[in-house]
Amino acid sequence: MRSNARLVLSHIDAILIECIKFCLRSIFLLVILTKRNSLLKHLAFFQVQLANHNQLIDHYSSKHPKEKPPSES
Repeated sequence: MRSNARLVLSHIDAILIECIKFCLRSIFLLVILTKRNSLLKHLAFFQVQLANHNQLIDHYSSKHPKEKPPSES
């Protein structure tokens, strides 16, 4: 009887250890994903949008009103 009880307890211990490992992995992944999303939000702040052709012409003509804007080439 005692050997059966020890066997059951050792199985319960093994199951608990696996549950703890699973929980720790889940928490670790959650932290990593949270940090990643936070980092991506900060990096989005530094993205630069290039001006399109019309914006370049408008800018050039405002700075050089007497000159013709350069061609597209």
